[in-house]
Parts: sequence; structure tokens; C-alpha cells
Amino acid sequence: MNKLIAIAFVLGFFTSGAQTVTTEMPIDPETKQAKWEGVVEVKDVKKDELYDRGLNWVNTFYTNPSGVLKTQNKETGEIEGKARFKLNTKDKKGVISPNGTIVE
Repeated sequence: MNKLIAIAFVLGFFTSGAQTVTTEMPIDPETKQAKWEGVVEVKDVKKDELYDRGLNWVNTFYTNPSGVLKTQNKETGEIEGKARFKLNTKDKKGVISPNGTIVE
């Protein structure tokens, strides 16, 4: 019985810590807007294949990929898209309602 209580205590300790999450937005000092960017290196895969995979993902994920894409350049391997997403608000009762759209 003591082992069961000890296990429950340890599990409760680890799961309770997961709820203290802070989300800080990285702000670009020049534009004063939130900006997320990153580079992931993929070994043993050619640039053209990565480009094709990225373009395939865009075409699969978005219903209107031509409306999302700003830049497509296979020679440089560059794919750039426009930001467009909806914001929602949740009230005290848990009801979610639309609160605007972010468009670049």
C-alpha cells in the first residue's frame, strides 16, 4: 500500500509541474512584431528534395496554396508563405468564440 501511495505522489509531482508553462513571444527589435524562425539541418538529403517535400506539404496542408505562397524558388530552395490564422477567445464558461484574424 505504501508503494502505491509513493507512486501516486511521484506521478502527481511530475504532472503538476507541466501546468506551469510560460509562453514568451520572440519580438523582432526592428519591426516590434512577433517573429519565429529557425533552421533545421537535414543530412544526406539534397536541397531539391527538401524543396519538393516542402512544396508538397504546402499543397497538401492548405486548401488554397497559391493564396498562401509568396515566394517559390527551386534554385535557391526558398519557399515563403503568408501568415493567416484565426484568433479565438474562451470565456469563463469555456465557450470559444472568434476574435479576429491575423493576416500578414
